[in-house]
Amino acid sequence: MSESLERLARNQSLFREVNERIEKLAGDNDVVEFLCECSDPACAITVELRVSTYEDIRSNPTHFFVKVGHDMPEIECVVSQADGYAVVEKFMETEFAKQVDPRSGREEYLRASTRSSGQ
Repeated sequence: MSESLERLARNQSLFREVNERIEKLAGDNDVVEFLCECSDPACAITVELRVSTYEDIRSNPTHFFVKVGHDMPEIECVVSQADGYAVVEKFMETEFAKQVDPRSGREEYLRASTRSSGQ
């Protein structure tokens, strides 16, 4: 994987990990403010989603949600759009997205992190 593609993929994966924690902290709330899962490390925009919608998106490890206009056509395509957000599917670095998915199993995630950091 090229360094720039890896950096973009890592940015999205980091936002995904933060959103996993946000969901856990949300408790019984039906609607939650999640961080945009775009590749821009400086992005701090939130997207309001129903927890059930977030779960639907997360059911595919190559899907991320982004604020409308935050997609990167070079590495992903928009598969759906609604109320200010888009669901994008990675077509570049899909294996990396699957490996670092926090729901894919901690062992796979740790192996991918160690390999990528050169340890």
